[in-house]
Amino acid sequence: MQTKLEYFYIDNRVQAHYQEWHNHHCYELVYYTKGQGNTNIDGVAYTYAQNYFSLMLPDCSHNRHHKEETEFIVIGFLYNLPIELLSGVYLDQNDCILNFMTEMKNEMASQNNHYQIRLNALTIEIIVALNRIIFGTKKEKEEDYFIY
Repeated sequence: MQTKLEYFYIDNRVQAHYQEWHNHHCYELVYYTKGQGNTNIDGVAYTYAQNYFSLMLPDCSHNRHHKEETEFIVIGFLYNLPIELLSGVYLDQNDCILNFMTEMKNEMASQNNHYQIRLNALTIEIIVALNRIIFGTKKEKEEDYFIY
């Protein structure tokens, strides 16, 4: 297994809703499409708003307090790739993550042939995009890929 999508859902929470401390066996990505609030991830406090997302590593304790009505998309995933990710809250400046998650939503709705394979492929795309958002897009040296 390189990548496996564990779950995908879209949810909405009312103003002042508090999500108790909890954790998951997998990575969790929560993309905020509307609203604002606070989240605490492994003891670090963050603020979120529209077009931000929170990323939690497996077994990471976290909670959420929704200051406003909040809509969000959630995926849980596992992977075994040489790509590092860090827990935290990040801005999706160019809607890159949102676009992949929208494709996932459409793929799940249509359930065309091999949709589960496509969902796992989109999960890999998200993992690469997350790494680039977290660590920047520093280009690797060309000689890393070509033998002269």
